[in-house]
Amino acid sequence: MLLSQKRQIIGIHILGIVIIGFILAVPAIFGQVYEAHDLIAFHLKWAKNFTEQFWAGELYPRWLQNMNAGLGSPTFFFYGPISYYFSSLFHPFFPNDQYGWHQLSLSAALALIASGITAYIWLKDITNKTPAFIAAILYMALPYHWAIDLYTRFAYAETWSFVWLPLLLYFTRKISRGSKWVLLGFTISYALLTMTHLITVLIFSIIPIFYILILAQRKQRKSALLSLIVAMLLGIGLSAIYLLPAMTTQKYVSMKTLMTGRYAYDSNFLFWGNNFFSSKFVQYLGWQTVLLAALACAAFFLARKHPVAIIRRESTYWLIIAMSAFLMTLPLSKPIWQIFFVIQRIQHPWRFNTILTVATTALLALGIAAIQKPINIATKRILAISGSLVVILLLSGAVVVHIYTNPQLLVKYTKIEKPIDVNQELSISLEAPEYRPQWVSPGIFEQSKIRDLANSFEQTKIAIGEGNLSVEKWQPRHIVLQSSATTNLWVNIHQFYYPGWTAKINGESRLLPVQPSTPNGLLSLWIPPGQHQISLTLEAGLSERIGQIISAISLLIIVLFIFRFRQGGIRYLRTQENHNKTRQLTRL
Repeated sequence: MLLSQKRQIIGIHILGIVIIGFILAVPAIFGQVYEAHDLIAFHLKWAKNFTEQFWAGELYPRWLQNMNAGLGSPTFFFYGPISYYFSSLFHPFFPNDQYGWHQLSLSAALALIASGITAYIWLKDITNKTPAFIAAILYMALPYHWAIDLYTRFAYAETWSFVWLPLLLYFTRKISRGSKWVLLGFTISYALLTMTHLITVLIFSIIPIFYILILAQRKQRKSALLSLIVAMLLGIGLSAIYLLPAMTTQKYVSMKTLMTGRYAYDSNFLFWGNNFFSSKFVQYLGWQTVLLAALACAAFFLARKHPVAIIRRESTYWLIIAMSAFLMTLPLSKPIWQIFFVIQRIQHPWRFNTILTVATTALLALGIAAIQKPINIATKRILAISGSLVVILLLSGAVVVHIYTNPQLLVKYTKIEKPIDVNQELSISLEAPEYRPQWVSPGIFEQSKIRDLANSFEQTKIAIGEGNLSVEKWQPRHIVLQSSATTNLWVNIHQFYYPGWTAKINGESRLLPVQPSTPNGLLSLWIPPGQHQISLTLEAGLSERIGQIISAISLLIIVLFIFRFRQGGIRYLRTQENHNKTRQLTRL
C-alpha cells in the first residue's frame, strides 16, 4: 500500500509538471514569436530544411541543399542534430505548416516539460518528493531557462540541453554511490548532450568530475571516478558520428567569426563593455543573473540548517558551483578565460547562466527540504528573502515573455522597428556567418547578393564551351546530369563547393576535375565532349567515416554491456531464489 501511495504521489507530481510546463509554453505553441533573436535567423530555417530532408529519406542530413537560396550549406557538419530530430517528429501532424513553426514550437515546449521531469527525477533522489516537485517547477520557470532561452533568444539547442543536464547529475550521484548499471544511462545522456549543444558540454563536463571527487565516499572515490571517465569516453565515442567531423573540418568554413568583434568573449562580460550598456536585453540578463546568484545564496543558508550532514555537504558543493558560474559571467574572470583559452569558444560568458540555473535549482530543493517546524525567526527572514527573490525573478520573466509575444510592446521596448518578413527570410535562408564555406567571398554573403547569385541561373550554367545540359536528379549530396557537348565544358552547379564533392561519368572510374569558382565559391566541374551521364556526389569524408565507425563500436560495447548486465541480473535472481528455497527446506 505504501509503495502504491508513493507511485501515486510521483504520478501527481509529474502530471503537475506537465501541466505547468504546458502553461509556460502556451504563448509559443499558440502564438508566433518570430522576433526572438535566433528563431528566424537560424533555427526555423535549419529545422525546416532538416525535416524536409529527413522525411525524404536522409537519416542524418548534414548538407542542407536549400539553404542560401538553394546554394546549400554544411550546417549539420558542425551543429548538433538531436534537437532537430525531435522537431522532425512533429512534422507528420502539420504537413501544411508553411514555415514549420508548429513542429518547432511543440518541440521546444516538449523540451521545457521534459526538463522539469528530468529535474524531478534528479532532485527527488537528493531530497524528498515535495521539495523536488517545487524545485523542478522553478527549474522550468527561472528566467534564463524560460524567458530568455525560449522566448527572447529562442536558443533551441540550449533549451534541449536543460533536459539532459539533470539526467547526467542523477546518474553521477548514482555512480558516486557505487552503482554500475547507471553507466549506460550516463553514457547515453552524455552523448545526447554532446549531439545537442557542444557549448554546454564544454562548460558542464567538469561538474560531474568534481561531484565525485568531493561528495563520493573515500573508499568508492577512485572506482567511481574511473567509472565516470569511462562513461564519458563512451559517450564521446557514441557521439563521434557528429563530433569528429564537427571538430576536424572547421577549416572548411568561417569559424573564426565566432571569436571576433561583437562575438568575442571579452566583449560580452556582464556589466562590462559596449555590448552591455547598449543592449537592454543584456542589461536585463545581467540583473537577473545577480538576482539568481542571490537566490542561490539564500537557498544555501536554508539548506545549511538541514540535520543530515551529507545534505549540508551537497549544498556547499552547489553553492561553490553557483558562485563559480556567476564569477565566469563577470570581467573579474578574464584571467581564467585567457588561461583556459578553449572556453573562449563559448562567445558569451553569460552562457554560464545555464550552470547557475542548475546549481540554484539544486540549492532550492535542498533548502526547501531543510525547512522544519517550528520555524525560527532567522529562518523566516531567509524564507522571506528567498521568496521575494523568486517572485521578482518569475515576474520579471513573465514581463519579458509578454513583451516578446506582443508586437506593439516589442517596438516600444526594443530596437525592433517592424515585424520580420518570414517569407523573405525563409526563401533566401541565409546561413549563419560561421558556416560560410571558406571559398565563398565574405562580400557576397548577405541576403541581397546571395539572392542575386542564386537567381543568375537555375541549376546548371555552362561557363566555357558549347553543349547542352539537363538535370536528371537533384537531391542533397547527389546530383545526376546529362550532357551533350561538342567541346570541353566548364560548368557551374547551383551548389556551393565543399570538400567531398566528386564527379564522374557513369560507367567510368576516373573522377572529373571539380573546383570552386572565384569569387562565388560555386561548385564547378570539367566535362569532356560527347554524351555523358554524370554523377555529382558529396562523399562522406575520412572524419565522417571514422566517426561512424567509432559510434558503431561504442554502440556495440553498450549492447554487450546491456547483455552482461541482464545476464548478471538473471544470475542474481536465480541465486536469491535458490537461497530462499534452501531456507525453506532448513525450516522444514
